[in-house]
Amino acid sequence: MKDEAELRISDEQFQIHKPEWGKDVPDTKEAYFYRLMFDKMFKPHCAETVKRWVPSWGAPSDPYFIYARC
Repeated sequence: MKDEAELRISDEQFQIHKPEWGKDVPDTKEAYFYRLMFDKMFKPHCAETVKRWVPSWGAPSDPYFIYARC
């Protein structure tokens, strides 16, 4: 997915942050790509039910998420 995100998300697009994201702004193009897919699939209030999960073997910037209630 990292390679796909690099192809699909331009540097200019990566700098655009939606106001509804608040402080939860994706910090990699891969995470940005996932967030755009999430926004297309779920209603805006569903983002409030998402919790970031960082496994012990992962880096804090890896886009792992647990989805709930939407």
